[in-house]
Amino acid sequence: MSFVYNEPAQNLEFHVNCTLAYETSANMNIADNPQPWVFGNQYYGPEGTAYEGSLDEIYIFNRVLFQAELQAFCAIP
Repeated sequence: MSFVYNEPAQNLEFHVNCTLAYETSANMNIADNPQPWVFGNQYYGPEGTAYEGSLDEIYIFNRVLFQAELQAFCAIP
């Protein structure tokens, strides 16, 4: 599963097994957001909303990835 956010285009993509499952316009203003990044828990909302499982292989890129680059990640065992 992957999320790809293209800030200049204000576009968010959600991929499942390297296949685009959902795409929407979004203005997240990541660079100017003072809130911390939180993985596996909901930052806002009721307490006890933690993800019950494990997260591994989290990558954060400071640029837009091309489809071929996402496909290359899927090919890595």
